Amino acid sequence: VYGEKYGLLDPENMTTEAQKSGLYQLCIRYVFGIGDYASRNFVRVKSKVYNVDVENFSTDSKKITKMKQSNKKVLLDVYKKYKSEFKSVFESWLEEDKKWEGDTGRWYIIENVLGVKVDSFRGRISELIDSVETMFK
Repeated sequence: VYGEKYGLLDPENMTTEAQKSGLYQLCIRYVFGIGDYASRNFVRVKSKVYNVDVENFSTDSKKITKMKQSNKKVLLDVYKKYKSEFKSVFESWLEEDKKWEGDTGRWYIIENVLGVKVDSFRGRISELIDSVETMFK
């Protein structure tokens, strides 16, 4: 959207690495029920895409309903091409990080600091492991 180095989420006009990064960021929004997948909520710096405006974590599933069909197709094609890589990353999201256990662990923080039950997050991560297409339905 703004050029080669900076922009918003625009999968049709991004490198493959940026598309993969954007899809991971969409998945994070999906898992945490953030919703509002508008391109203005993602900033691309070279081949990395970052989430911005990420408040209101929710246990409700927020499907991606308003996205250009051509952008969905690009992202789904990237997912299909790199499916094993995506699955491996999603599976790692379910693991406990041995470095951060107890009250510094991710699941403890989600449940006790954010005040949200983690079962819904884990369930949505499991859905992503089965297929990213879940987010788009």
